[in-house]
Amino acid sequence: MRLQGRRAVVTGAGGVIGAAIARAFVAEGARVCLVDVRAEAAQRTLQGLESAAVVHVADLRAPGTAEGIVEAARAAFGGIDILINNAGLYPNTPLLDLPDEEWDRVIDTNLNGPFRLARAAGRAMVAQGGGGVIVNMTSGAGDSARPGSAHYSASKAALASVTRSLAIELGRHGIRAVSVSPGLTLGSEVSPLSDEYTRTLIAGNPLGRAARAEDTAAAVVFACSDEAAFITGSVIKVDGGGSAGRASLPFSTPRA
Repeated sequence: MRLQGRRAVVTGAGGVIGAAIARAFVAEGARVCLVDVRAEAAQRTLQGLESAAVVHVADLRAPGTAEGIVEAARAAFGGIDILINNAGLYPNTPLLDLPDEEWDRVIDTNLNGPFRLARAAGRAMVAQGGGGVIVNMTSGAGDSARPGSAHYSASKAALASVTRSLAIELGRHGIRAVSVSPGLTLGSEVSPLSDEYTRTLIAGNPLGRAARAEDTAAAVVFACSDEAAFITGSVIKVDGGGSAGRASLPFSTPRA
């Protein structure tokens, strides 16, 4: 088991990707603190994992939440070895119509909360004697703008930058920081996607399909395992090649 005995926190654990990560972690021998603002969703993820997981209901935007999450992991498992900053919002609003309240809500959830939790987890890992892994879930939207995603794209671009800073500053303590960037993943109840948007993304994907939550979970397990011991500050893209280029374009010159 690649994560035997590791103590992990997974935020957004009630969502499709968060639940898949939690299940994969337990299967690999880890114990997991399932964090979500939605108690019922977190409890659904907990089903079948009770012997190796606990639920902690928390809103990442609230003051003191980060320290409370780390303390919950310490109380349940004695410490923290892995943090997965997975919780996030993905609303879609044209930039000129974007209200301050929505901008603030996305930045607080997708950037400020994960930063504070990474800082709190990093402090705890250092106090434990060093070692550990912080994974921030980013997005191709942080590299490539799209209509309606100014706030989301900004939050994910900034989170990728925070990941690099974590890698630089925490490396001397044996703590690694990695961004995992999933592609389009179907089944999320947080932000329903239009059929047109989904068809367009899949049509341009070299592998011709959306990501499965298990695809991302497998990458996260790898990033947190000893197999990735020399990987830090990097972005692992789990997007089927969607960020590699424009797969749906025809050849630019006539073919014989």
